[in-house]
Amino acid sequence: MQGTGGKVVRFRRGARRTPRWNMGIPPEPRRRNGRFGRSALFGAIALLVAYAAVPPFLTLTLVPKTESGCRILTVVDGDTLRLRCPGRGSETARLLDFDTPELFSPRCIGEFWQANRARWQLAAALWSAETLAVSREGTDRYDRGLYRLWIDGHNAAQTLIGGGLARPYSGGARQGWCADGLWG
Repeated sequence: MQGTGGKVVRFRRGARRTPRWNMGIPPEPRRRNGRFGRSALFGAIALLVAYAAVPPFLTLTLVPKTESGCRILTVVDGDTLRLRCPGRGSETARLLDFDTPELFSPRCIGEFWQANRARWQLAAALWSAETLAVSREGTDRYDRGLYRLWIDGHNAAQTLIGGGLARPYSGGARQGWCADGLWG
């Protein structure tokens, strides 16, 4: 390639710019973010979001109808379901008698992982159930239906509490999940 003055200029990155060292400024060292850099961070975040979103899609159509005719559409978290009941349509159902760690507003990473374990445990129990029964007990202050869930004749609350993934809860102030040395 012919440049100004008949000299041959090699093609290289930034060949048309004046090199910095000709202006009296030393060249800056190139910064490298390791082998993967930001893409690894964004990929890890995407995997965590995908991991958190998998159970609701998997429970769709895999769970049979309950004895009352309601169909469980998704497992939102360890103590919340989405149901479609005849005459009521689709609604969010808060399960009574127990509390699980928060999945969507965890206060520590241990709470997030335990919330995922509780959700998977509930979903697995629903998938493997032969009979399911729900009974509506009213609504809460968030306008969610309050339900009791029985899986093969056993209260779902006792199943999750027995597995160490939930605590007994009958209303009032809830305890935090991160203060425990076990999950914090």
